[in-house]
Amino acid sequence: MTDLTEHLVIGTGFSGLAVAHALAQEGASDITILDRASEVGGVWHNNRYPGSACDVPSYLYALEGMPRYPWSRKFPKQAEILDYLKTCFQVTGLDRHLRLNTSVDSLHWLEKEQHWLVKCGAGKQFKARFVYAATGQMPRKTMPDLDGLEGYEGHWFHSSDWPEDLDVSNKRVGVVGTGASGVQMVAGIANQAAKLTVFQRNAPYIFPRNDRDFYAWEQRLLSASPLCRKLYRSFLYWKHEVNGLAYFNFQSLLQVVRYNTLRQIKRFLSNTKTQDGAKPNYSPGCKRVLVNDDYYPTFAQSHVELITAQIERLAGHDVICSDGSRHQLDVLVLATGFDGTQPMPGIRVVGKGEANLHTQWEESGVQAFYGTQVSGFPNLFLLIGPNVGLAHNSVLYMMESQVDFISRIVRWAIQTGKTAEVRKDIQMDFNTRLANRLEGTPWQIGGCTSWYHDRHKKNVGLWPTYTFRFRSELEAVSPASQVEG
Repeated sequence: MTDLTEHLVIGTGFSGLAVAHALAQEGASDITILDRASEVGGVWHNNRYPGSACDVPSYLYALEGMPRYPWSRKFPKQAEILDYLKTCFQVTGLDRHLRLNTSVDSLHWLEKEQHWLVKCGAGKQFKARFVYAATGQMPRKTMPDLDGLEGYEGHWFHSSDWPEDLDVSNKRVGVVGTGASGVQMVAGIANQAAKLTVFQRNAPYIFPRNDRDFYAWEQRLLSASPLCRKLYRSFLYWKHEVNGLAYFNFQSLLQVVRYNTLRQIKRFLSNTKTQDGAKPNYSPGCKRVLVNDDYYPTFAQSHVELITAQIERLAGHDVICSDGSRHQLDVLVLATGFDGTQPMPGIRVVGKGEANLHTQWEESGVQAFYGTQVSGFPNLFLLIGPNVGLAHNSVLYMMESQVDFISRIVRWAIQTGKTAEVRKDIQMDFNTRLANRLEGTPWQIGGCTSWYHDRHKKNVGLWPTYTFRFRSELEAVSPASQVEG
């Protein structure tokens, strides 16, 4: 049996919530929202490791037009973000459109019917006029190639698969990776574990977050005054947007990040050899600059150790490193991040003329029109698609700009009876300009490899200029950009 729907949304994180809410605000009622998980939340449902949190301030990491939420901290933790998303789905009534525990296997464009055939697990399928892929910026976890991992006798797992019933009290725990997830979980684990060993793969740059609980008077003021909330959110936005100066105009400003990182390393790591290994060997900004208050101070505790030698192999309960050291562990957490180079992994997407989206991307590199549309794939919209990510501000601002654009184009398509598909020449022209903008940025010349780049060494992760330009440029796009017919 095939269910018919006008609008089909894949994903229940911030993007899925935002686009579904925008459709409802436009008067749409025939909306179906799918998610493979058992509850809403997307990445914030999956990443439940100790210390999981957002590095964007609470009042900036929230959606415009949603109910007020009483954030308790300057930077929100995972549990609070998940509660926010659940609350928004419930209060807006979008929860009645949910189909949870439903994984999408493929999308196939039916030219005669001008609909997408959406095949899901367990033989379930839908036909939808419009499909919105809100599968997240980094939907697929990255597993390290460690010799002996499959036969490792300790308890091991990826950070996004943290077992709810796991108690690391009095256990010897190892964390592989010092990216955003690894850095966040170190302090939370250290307070429980008998021994914590952190295996660094690439030294990060870290800037203070200065997180704390909101004072009671701050909470009362922000709760009672919409004007104060608006002004505070605007202040946070421009405070972060100014950081773009260091990436786009005056890269010498990034040396402040280097100075702060080296100062913390010298203060909290007592071993000179470890200090040297913990210093990044690439320019600030080339990889994601992390914001954290607790990572380096945690190493002042006697039972916490940073290993900068690379892992050579695993044997029994031991992690054996290139310097010959052996580290016997009970639990090994792979905080090795996610692959953000290709949206909708695991979903076969076939558009006009039987063109396969992932094959097309594999051959010529991942690209889209403002990370939102791909020529040859009508009525399909990507949320936080290629080159929509940010290094300096909240990606939700970018995503909300996409949602405004999508709403306008879908309204046009419904009113005219046409399909929404960007013209190929316009998409190609946009990506040429995008490549020119990326030249000279820290991500291109900083001397490192990162998740921003695909196998063609093309930066497919980040938007290379200010967020207000992304919004203003999208606002200027007219339906004339769409294929006629």
